[in-house]
Amino acid sequence: IAPPLLGSRVRVKMLRRFLAPAPGDRIIDLGCGNGRAIAWNADSGASMVGIDISPYFAREAIERSDLVLGDLRKLPIEDGVFSKAWSLDVLEHLDDPMAAAREFRRALRPGGRLLATVPAYQWLWSSHDVALGHRRRYTRHPLRTLLQGAGFEVDICSYVMSTALPPAIATSTRSLRTRTRSGPGETGWGSVLRSTARPTPPSFHASGSGRARSP
Repeated sequence: IAPPLLGSRVRVKMLRRFLAPAPGDRIIDLGCGNGRAIAWNADSGASMVGIDISPYFAREAIERSDLVLGDLRKLPIEDGVFSKAWSLDVLEHLDDPMAAAREFRRALRPGGRLLATVPAYQWLWSSHDVALGHRRRYTRHPLRTLLQGAGFEVDICSYVMSTALPPAIATSTRSLRTRTRSGPGETGWGSVLRSTARPTPPSFHASGSGRARSP
């Protein structure tokens, strides 16, 4: 797993700022992919579990956590097991994000914290979203409504990487269809920071951080 670059680095910094993983925490990465966010935060001393529907886990993540194959809409875990959770760019892939968000809430103990990030603004939709299997993009109100409906008290719901928005708008009006390249370990959504060759690069994100309400 390569070190976090560009947008991934921003999200790791957000994660550490809002969740502050520490020894004694039990944390679950909801939709962990290959487990890179777990590997990047292994030095926190927290006990971490990752779950994803895909079995392609990286060796570094396997060595540092428990990784589980499973459906986010029906987590194979008991209620209230975790103190903290993150879900980085996952909800936009799901046909039923509310079912998953309710499961996120169930996994957390009362007062537990969740950090969720999603791509923002439907008008930035592009072929890149289609290629990544996105179902939608979010603004703050729908994201807040989703989390509140699932049983969270939303502490913060804001946009990040907003400095990338002007070049995103500029490139969205162009007809260039050149394929953008990303650095090692980096997904294409961050390419707006270094390329204007792609129309509507989906780099503008929304994030939500909240606490699980007591049932």
